[in-house]
Amino acid sequence: MTKPITWLTGVLSLQVVLIILPLVFGNTNAEPFKATALFNFNQKQLDKIIISDLQAEVVIEKISGKWVLPKLNHLSANANEVDALINRLVSLRTKWPVATTVSSHQRFEVSEDAFRRKLELFSNDTSLGVLFLGTSPGFKKSHLRMAGNTEIFALELNAYDAPVSADEWLDKMIIATQAITRIKSSEFELIKKNDLWEFNNADNGEIVDLDQANTLNSAFATLRVMGVADDAPKMQGGDVVTLEVSSDKILRYQLLESKGDHYIKRSDIDPIFRLNEHVFKRLTEADKVSLKHSATINEETTEP
Repeated sequence: MTKPITWLTGVLSLQVVLIILPLVFGNTNAEPFKATALFNFNQKQLDKIIISDLQAEVVIEKISGKWVLPKLNHLSANANEVDALINRLVSLRTKWPVATTVSSHQRFEVSEDAFRRKLELFSNDTSLGVLFLGTSPGFKKSHLRMAGNTEIFALELNAYDAPVSADEWLDKMIIATQAITRIKSSEFELIKKNDLWEFNNADNGEIVDLDQANTLNSAFATLRVMGVADDAPKMQGGDVVTLEVSSDKILRYQLLESKGDHYIKRSDIDPIFRLNEHVFKRLTEADKVSLKHSATINEETTEP
């Protein structure tokens, strides 16, 4: 009896192995999985992106070759951030889907009426694709579904990469000014000659502190706003600080502190912007005394 039992046991074991092997190593005759691009379009064709969640949306549109925010006074968008998002989208490659049923769309939050982000891409108002971003399966990843398809993929794209606030897409250096040759306030006027700053119509041999002047110039060149001020006070009254600069054109800046908030406006752009307190002080606290070189101040204090 022992031999037949051993023989039957061996046969059964062989059958089990033959059943398990295909499950472990797969069907060798099946076609290998090929990763394909989630989007299929020429990046140069893309001229409008609409990003939304269930409460808000932002529109980013390319007009005359520049990305702007049409619902935010057509202000300039941060082109680097827009391009970064587009590069992320066109680099997405499908992997094995995590789900393929319509019933799973709600669970992964990629349905038509339940999603964390919806990205709509256009070329001349023709749709290039609609992408839904849902729950996150891990760091920097989201469950994604293309409209019209049932497959859900887990790919490297985060909802934070596609904010729905226009301020998040705004070019924060929209009112910065480079290559300044003149800075004027109610107290002083600086002009640049041969790459050096000096007082215009200087009296008593006044010498400019070049470090201080360059710091002020740099504050204009690197000026970053926080966003558009929706309920800004009017730029009028004695508390408004006005600075005028010249580069390729004359520009006037108005700055105001009100109820602990800080605001700035440039003459060629309509909206008033919110400003960081540190930047506000760099611009408004410059005066003729702080811009004078110490040698000039010493001479003035030692005169008989």
